[in-house]
Amino acid sequence: MVGLAPQSDTLLFGECKWTDRAVGTKLLDDRKAVAPEVRWHGSARTVEYALFARSGFTETMRSLSDDRDDLQYTSAEVETLLEPR
Repeated sequence: MVGLAPQSDTLLFGECKWTDRAVGTKLLDDRKAVAPEVRWHGSARTVEYALFARSGFTETMRSLSDDRDDLQYTSAEVETLLEPR
């Protein structure tokens, strides 16, 4: 999925994986490889990534999240985010 926020010149790339295995760094690497091909605001934009995985993420992927601005959510975390407050 792709989201555009023209007011902040932000491009959001997201992907959902509904597998029985934890998602590794390849998913993020694949999204990053596609980002330059989207011709929206050229280099004058911010690119962010949101990844969703039913079975969670590998330890390597989780540790990378601490050093990056990507967002990683398991299905349980999404359920928590969507609970009425």
